[in-house]
This record gives sequence, C-alpha cells and structure tokens, in this order.
Amino acid sequence: MIDVFISNRGKIKQSSLELSLSKKTNSLIWIDCLNPTKTELIQLHKSLKISMSDLLIAMDDAERARVEPGNYSMIIFRPAVFIKNHISTSTLGIFVKDNFVVCIHKDEIRTLSFLKTNPPKFMLSNGKSFLIYIIISRLIKRYDEILDQAERQIDLIEEDILNKIEKNYMQETFSLKKTLIYFRKALRNNTDVIKSLSQGVAFFVKEKNLYDDLFQDALQLVEVEEINRDRLKEILNVHLSEVSNNMNRIMKTFTVIASIVLVPSIITGYYGMNFQHMPELQWEYGQFFALGIILVSVFILVSYFKKKKWL
Repeated sequence: MIDVFISNRGKIKQSSLELSLSKKTNSLIWIDCLNPTKTELIQLHKSLKISMSDLLIAMDDAERARVEPGNYSMIIFRPAVFIKNHISTSTLGIFVKDNFVVCIHKDEIRTLSFLKTNPPKFMLSNGKSFLIYIIISRLIKRYDEILDQAERQIDLIEEDILNKIEKNYMQETFSLKKTLIYFRKALRNNTDVIKSLSQGVAFFVKEKNLYDDLFQDALQLVEVEEINRDRLKEILNVHLSEVSNNMNRIMKTFTVIASIVLVPSIITGYYGMNFQHMPELQWEYGQFFALGIILVSVFILVSYFKKKKWL
C-alpha cells in the first residue's frame, strides 16, 4: 500500500503515486510504502532511479541501521513495532532524492500511521530535513513510551517480590527481557544514524540543534534500556533464589516429618517382629514402656529441630 502526501501552500494534501511522479513541482513529496508489491517497487525504481537492491534492503527485517549517501541518500532505521502481539523491531528505509522522501517498510509502523492521519501543521513545508526529523523524533518517542511502560512493569514485579507475593514471574520477565534485547542493538545503531544525520552526511541539515537534541534523547534511551535490563537480571536472580529457598524449606519440612516418624517406625517395627522370646510382650507395662520410648524420642527430635529453627 502506497500513500503519497504533498505540500501545497502550507497545507498537506494526499495525492496518487502516478500523479506525484509525473508532476513537476518543487514542493516536498512524502511517499510512504507499506509492504509494497513488486510492481510498485519497480515503479519507484524506474521513476526515482533508486536501486532495486536498495529498495529490497528496506524490506529486510535483519538490516542494520545506517546511513548511505550517494546520488540519493538511504537511511535505514530500526523502529519499534508490534508483531503477533509482541514488541519487536523492524526495518524502515528512508530514501531522500531531490524533493522526494520515500519511506519503505514491510511491517506496519503505528507512528507513521498516526503521522499520516494526524500530520503536524508544517511537516512538509519546512523541507526534507525537518520532515525526516519529525519522523525519527516520533519513532524515538515511541521507544521512550515502551521503555516507560516496561519500567512500570519492572517496578510492579519488584514490589511483589519485596512483599513476598507468591507468583511465577518467569514468563513476564523473559518477555520484557526479550523486548529489551531487541531494543539494545536497534537503539545503539539508531543513535549512530541520528549522529550522522546531524553531521549532514545524508543531506544539508537546517535544524542541527533539533538533531543534536534528538541524539541526546536517543543516548538517554540507550542508558534507560541498560538500566532496565540490569534490573530484570537482578529480579530474575532474586526470583530464582526465592524459588530455591522455598524448595529448601519444603525439603526441610519433609526431612523433619520423616525424621520424627522414623524413630517410632523403628520401635514399632521391632516389636512387630513377633520373636518367640520377647520379655516385654509378657510384661504388664510393656505397652506403656514402648509408647513411652516413642514419646520420648519424638520429644527429643522436636526439641532438636526447634533448636535448629527448622520448626
């Protein structure tokens, strides 16, 4: 699916791909391609003289974020996306040539969808560097929102663990950890992309201060991701330690019960052998004697375990 937006007298109007490519204008044209077909890619290749291999790179989920200048500038960025109800990262290719800014991505990027339905007033009227700044700043803001949400989840898990609320946190922590692992490499490479853009590697940048601020924001997100990842490691260690302690307590309880039952079992087993000559069997107080031994042994064992604080 291809959406085309053009700046017209300070306003943003939607157009068709054929009209925007055939029309000669100095106005900035933003083309957003969501999972384009082969025919659409060929059309872009022939009309804008963008290499087909570069267009296909933007569709590759495993591409590393980077900037490649030339006859046209190719910016590969790694945005956060939802794939099958899981947060991950995907590839966004931004191609800058003349008055065209072309975004190509295989997966839906909610940030771009929101920009298309609610574009800022001067998004296309201040030049391509400002348009790309708007796109990347919103993508960085999306990372910030997701990391804030992850931080709140981590706070809740920590609070539950400190309050010793019995719950299995393995699935939740591993899901968060998986998200942060995806973010780690993407954020670092995205930071390098923003730095390159602020230095004018891809195109002349009027808004250098804005890009410098955006670079600092991206660096801060890298630090936040590292902090949250370290907190998750500690939570996982504490949780596993608590599970191990609970298991030890259970095993200790079974040991106490088995030890208390063991001595009476030996005594009753001894008197259950029915030997022919057992003086206690003929003794008037033999039964009370055996019961007394059992009670004394149980009392001694209970006292011992209490002293060891096992009971």
